[in-house]
Amino acid sequence: MTNRSLIVGLVALCTLPAAGQAQIPIPPFLETPILNDNFNTASGTNLTMVGPFTATSGNVDVLHGSRCVPATASNGCVELDGTAPATLQSGPIKLEGGYPYFLSFELTGSQLNNRATMTQVSFGPFSHTYELAANDLTSGLVSMVLSVPKDEITRVTFKSLTPGATGAILDDVLVARVPEPATLGLMVLGVLGAGFSGRKRAH
Repeated sequence: MTNRSLIVGLVALCTLPAAGQAQIPIPPFLETPILNDNFNTASGTNLTMVGPFTATSGNVDVLHGSRCVPATASNGCVELDGTAPATLQSGPIKLEGGYPYFLSFELTGSQLNNRATMTQVSFGPFSHTYELAANDLTSGLVSMVLSVPKDEITRVTFKSLTPGATGAILDDVLVARVPEPATLGLMVLGVLGAGFSGRKRAH
């Protein structure tokens, strides 16, 4: 098994929370998160700053309740079009070449007026445009491991390409570095050893 296969396999074995969970649990194989925000404590409309993000164009609304997933009063999320389509960027993030990085986020449809949305997401070597129907709650739920070939300074960017004042809904953004494969192997052995020890005590 290659190092990359080991990393991707570990990602597949770790289950992330359902959309909009109150906190973002950190998969045990990751280092301390570089970026981690669920927007639950944010509030306001037509904002140019929310959590660790700045709107370099346009503005955003923080929502709670029916248009977040799940639709609870305590769950916060961000609509990427306030009065105008927003480009929402994190602060600069230094990526070290040769290390993989874990990126996850939740983009869902606007749930208004049957209007589709388009959002371009970029981070280091990754860039993709998500086209979501108004009621699409699953196609933009993303968790991935990115290979970074060389050192670079980048940002996590969510750019709304939807005209008007109805954009996609953003929630639960997480970025963290994946440790070296040797470290991962020791961590896996530790988890397996703890499980075996627990089974022996149970008998």
